Amino acid sequence: MVDTFINEYNLKPLLVTLRTGYMTDIAISNIKQTLKKLSLEEDHIFNSEAISIFTKLYKFLFKNHNSNEKGLTLEICHICTDILHTLLVKEAIKKNLKYVIIGFSPDQIARYFYETKKKDTYTDGLPRPPEFKNCLEENDFIAYLDENIDIDSLPRVLYPYHVIDYDEKEIIKRIEEKGLINKGKGNPILTNCHVVKVALMYDLYRYGGITYSLQYAELIRQKPPEIRKKVRKELLIVLLSFARSIFRGTFNMSAFEHFFKRIGTTREELLRIIEKHRENDPNKEIIERNLDLLKTLQFK
Repeated sequence: MVDTFINEYNLKPLLVTLRTGYMTDIAISNIKQTLKKLSLEEDHIFNSEAISIFTKLYKFLFKNHNSNEKGLTLEICHICTDILHTLLVKEAIKKNLKYVIIGFSPDQIARYFYETKKKDTYTDGLPRPPEFKNCLEENDFIAYLDENIDIDSLPRVLYPYHVIDYDEKEIIKRIEEKGLINKGKGNPILTNCHVVKVALMYDLYRYGGITYSLQYAELIRQKPPEIRKKVRKELLIVLLSFARSIFRGTFNMSAFEHFFKRIGTTREELLRIIEKHRENDPNKEIIERNLDLLKTLQFK
């Protein structure tokens, strides 16, 4: 998206990268390489002011999530996205900028529209869930909007890739050929944050599935009918490989240990919490059947 703005529309955006404390090294390296290649280092801000808030949020959600309907991965992504958006909005307000443009890809379906209404930007900018507000200290509110802010003064928030053509493989190929990132470093599996990967483990044991399947299903629907079956098979293989490595305890091991240490828990403690919730789930038998199928890789 940055390359398009700079080289096709001759725009000069202020670029902001928000550090949560859990980005992958590859993602950070990609950002720095792109900035250097496009000579945009002076037009970019690395914002790290909310790292401690994200850690508090993740600790709260992992230890308090209790739903028979909504997976933890989705809950984390939705709430985390609200904070990320709000930090961008506040940065725009400081710089007196009228637009915030976010490069969501088509599979990021939490906000599947072109623009957020200002009223929703305001609502999303307040602390949630309500219980989490009690965990916040005064200086933590830097990540949220002032409740008394003038809603009409907020910048517009746009998501261009939800309405223009987007092909993940073509985009990765394009930015690799331009040297914006190194070849093989554009795979979203390598760049997705560590928190999401731990949440995938949680949801697998808690609900009997890999939560990425929701986004993958959306990607399949967006493909031409004649190749959907092929794409589905490819993505199913990816999902099964996730499940297999999680069951084996080999999935993102070092990042998992780092995350558990940061939020003050262990894999074993988390699995005990999950088992307790699963035992009380009315869909327990279905969940356990799905887990057995995934362990034997018998899905087709």
